[in-house]
Amino acid sequence: MIQWLADNWYYIVIGVAVVVAVIVVVEYLIARRLTSRLLKPRKITKEQAIMRLQNDFGVDYSAYNDYTKEMFTYISDGVAIKGEFIYNDVPTKRWVILSHGYTSCRLELIRYVYLYYNLGYNCMIYDQRYFGHSQGEFCTLGYFECKDLLNLINYLYQRQGQDITVGLHGESMGAACVLSALEYTDRVQFAVADCAFSDTNRLYKQLLRKILHVPVGLISMFCQIITKSICGYTFDKVSPIRAVAKSNVPILFFHGTQDRLIDCSHSVQMFDICNNPISRIVLVPEADHACSLHVDPYGYNKALTMFLDSVVEQENECLVKAEQGDSQALIDDNCMIDQQAREQEEMLRSVKAQIQRQMNSVKASTDDQYQDDEK
Repeated sequence: MIQWLADNWYYIVIGVAVVVAVIVVVEYLIARRLTSRLLKPRKITKEQAIMRLQNDFGVDYSAYNDYTKEMFTYISDGVAIKGEFIYNDVPTKRWVILSHGYTSCRLELIRYVYLYYNLGYNCMIYDQRYFGHSQGEFCTLGYFECKDLLNLINYLYQRQGQDITVGLHGESMGAACVLSALEYTDRVQFAVADCAFSDTNRLYKQLLRKILHVPVGLISMFCQIITKSICGYTFDKVSPIRAVAKSNVPILFFHGTQDRLIDCSHSVQMFDICNNPISRIVLVPEADHACSLHVDPYGYNKALTMFLDSVVEQENECLVKAEQGDSQALIDDNCMIDQQAREQEEMLRSVKAQIQRQMNSVKASTDDQYQDDEK
């Protein structure tokens, strides 16, 4: 056997190299196919969205037609984002921006619009880039979509006034966008994340294992390279859990315990590191992906109502503390100004004394030199 290996080592090396090359090529082709489907998924039509609302979720679409709405088009980094403002019959300064999930469109957000409308909020819904009536060549699973949301937050303030309050609500990929946005803005009062993923890398590897049932290290690496070459970003750029760790915005998480697409452990992991004490998580038994509201509408509405009440209560407490602290803050400011003035005077005296010592030193040196010259 040893002699045979010694005589045929060259062919063995060639054979191993060929097998490795075939595996690499196959995994590259798989990665290319998966990346293509990820960046350019199927789109749902208006008719399909309405049918799904009525058949799958039992939502009456006709009620939506009675709302006061205003269509808008916003250009975000060169991409036209289509959406609409939905005004409550009772005038209010409270707004919520709703973001839909992967392959969906803004019409599927109507079931959440009904909740907020009944709670006295105005709503802003829009089609994510690439989906619905918005433009866009690719879907980036939250990277450019997060930037669009940040632009839309500023746009909402521009259109509706600087004195409004704004909250965010997202589903699936939309929830990941909502959470990611918290890292870059302090202009929102709350966030609701329904079945969000905590990290794109983690999600992608989990999905690949479910689909392929093989080690996914090399495939994942190829997907990263292909995505970078096509869209200019990598999966590690979309990490909602990183944003949650940095934010103090109160967050309400919803997640179905039977979610077959994004495991509920994603939401649990993010909730564990929330900074705001009124943040909450609701795990809905038996609910699949994005079905928590459908499975338990009463519990969903109750949890949302209690959370929003807590947000308002926290806001009021902050205002009271600010008002109570105004007089003390003014005293503290005056004391600080006096202290700074004294420090500046002391520093000025010190500088003058130092200059005087230098001048005396120079004068003494000049007098000595003059006396030497006379001698």
